Parts: sequence; C-alpha cells; structure tokens
Amino acid sequence: MTGVATLRTQGLVPDFHAIWLGTWVAAWAVAFPTAFLFAPVARRLVARIVRAD
Repeated sequence: MTGVATLRTQGLVPDFHAIWLGTWVAAWAVAFPTAFLFAPVARRLVARIVRAD
C-alpha cells in the first residue's frame, strides 16, 4: 500500500526505492503498535458477534 501511495504522490523518480522504504518504515511504526493494542478488543467484539449458541 505504501508503494502505491508513494508512486502516486512522487511518481517513478530515481530514488523511489529510498522514499518508499522511508514511508514503509513510518507506516509500520504506527501500524504495528496500533494493531497490537486493538487486536484484543477486536477479538472480543468478533467473539460476541459470532458466538455459537
């Protein structure tokens, strides 16, 4: 996803890979802790929705 976003905003520039790597690292640094914190909440919510009777 970060590659597509970088390509759309920067175009296919000579240092595309370096820009992409920077955006990927920044996105990962935000996404991983967010997923780590919200995964238990999401699991409990899904368990309530699909609970078998």
